[in-house]
This record gives sequence, C-alpha cells and structure tokens, in this order.
Amino acid sequence: MLKKKKIILIVFGCVFTVILLYLVSPVRILVVNSRLIIVEVAKTRVQRQKGLQHRSCLKKNRGMLFIFKEEDFHSFWMKDTYIPLDIAFIDGNNTIVDIQQMIPLDTQIRYKPAKAAKYALEVNAGWMDENNIQINDKVLFW
Repeated sequence: MLKKKKIILIVFGCVFTVILLYLVSPVRILVVNSRLIIVEVAKTRVQRQKGLQHRSCLKKNRGMLFIFKEEDFHSFWMKDTYIPLDIAFIDGNNTIVDIQQMIPLDTQIRYKPAKAAKYALEVNAGWMDENNIQINDKVLFW
C-alpha cells in the first residue's frame, strides 16, 4: 500500500512539473491547416513591442505569437525588423481573419487586420502560401 502511494505521488509530481515547465516556457506549438509551427509567445506589452526586432533570421517553421487581452484592430509595424514576414491575424474563435505580407524596416506602413483580432502570428515571408494557409483556417493552440 505504501509503495502504491509513493508511485502515485511520484507520477503526480512528474505530471505537475511538466505542466509547470510548459506554462513558463517561452515557446508553444501551434497547428494551422495540419502544419506544426513552433512559436515564441509575446503576451506582455514590452514583449509585443520588441517582437522580432533586431534578428537576422527566423528558423523554418518558427514564428512569434502575439497575444492580446481583447479582440481589437491591433496594428503592427516593421521598425528594426530585418526579416521579411507574413502576419496572420486570428480572432477569439481561433480563426484567421486576415493575412498580410510585411516589408522589412518599413516604418511607414501600419499592418492592421480587416477584422478585430485577439492574436497575431508572424512567420517567415512565404510560409503562409507554402503551407496553403488561408483566411478562415482554424488555429489550434497547444
């Protein structure tokens, strides 16, 4: 009986540790149109402002997920961002409502979604087309 309780406590401890590590980890896995993408999460104002600035590259099937507290017409720009990017705006129902191509270092253009969005997903330019990602596709957050 004591051995069984010990095993249960160890298993519970391991599961709790894995969940805790996942919650504090800076990366998440998303699935869009059956394609996996590993994303860094930007959920604070400071993280969202920094975004992918000052980076020279972004690995294949990687990106950044911007999370906002509420759906709105959140705007983005490419200040100090050297990587050509695609951006998908995602609503609170996890549906892509807009996709745009972003021009590196262009501070004149403000990229806003056609419909209110709660999330924005930035990936390497061309990733959306290469993976047949379209408006109305669902995004699964893991």
